[in-house]
Amino acid sequence: MLNRDVIYNTMLNFVNIRKTASGWEFDSEEDLEDFVWPNLAPLFGLTPLKRQHIVKGQFCDILALGENNELVVLE
Repeated sequence: MLNRDVIYNTMLNFVNIRKTASGWEFDSEEDLEDFVWPNLAPLFGLTPLKRQHIVKGQFCDILALGENNELVVLE
């Protein structure tokens, strides 16, 4: 189960995120990826495999495994 307090406190300690009038915003896609990668399990229940993986000349930001060992691509 997602512990929202842990995620919220982690977000507050992440230096490249800021609160806006409409929510939270990362400074860049890389900053978002840097936050999501170590938090794949608590956020989505995923096991991280690889970042920036190239498939047929295209980059997959994050490759992970789901609960049933299915391949998951986060873009």
